[in-house]
Amino acid sequence: MTKKIILTLLVIGSLIIAEESKGSWFTSRSTTFGLFDGKYGVDFFSISRTIYEEGNNEIFVGFGTSLFISTQAGIGWKHYYETDSKLQPFSCVSMFSRGGNKMAVTNGDAIREDDCIGLSTGASYMLSDREEGKRDIYINFGAIAIYDFRNKLMGYPFINIEFK
Repeated sequence: MTKKIILTLLVIGSLIIAEESKGSWFTSRSTTFGLFDGKYGVDFFSISRTIYEEGNNEIFVGFGTSLFISTQAGIGWKHYYETDSKLQPFSCVSMFSRGGNKMAVTNGDAIREDDCIGLSTGASYMLSDREEGKRDIYINFGAIAIYDFRNKLMGYPFINIEFK
């Protein structure tokens, strides 16, 4: 299911990009550490790569892990809202696959795999604007809602440090 969704997004994205070819490809990478994430939800650590960026919009791919509980990998779109300060509100839509430990399962498969859609909103505050060639440091906070196609909708707050 997720492969079909990702393929559909890539096709739609390439059509948009062909129409609006002013953006840049593979513009940045991002590493986050903290309590959950606005891209993949329940993770402690995530790495993503911006594969296309134009204006305040970016399309990213990446993965995140919460070590012993779950691992996520997927694609998404993040939009930053224009402000004149170091605080930038954003919204994010992502599609990802999640593999997780069911914990305490004594019979059957102990690994659960889900295809998920994440919707998040929050803000990114620039802590350090570094010189060219160095990574900027941000603190991100907000909330994410995740639907995993098997259970009900789940919501989580997040706060993390991002190196971008």
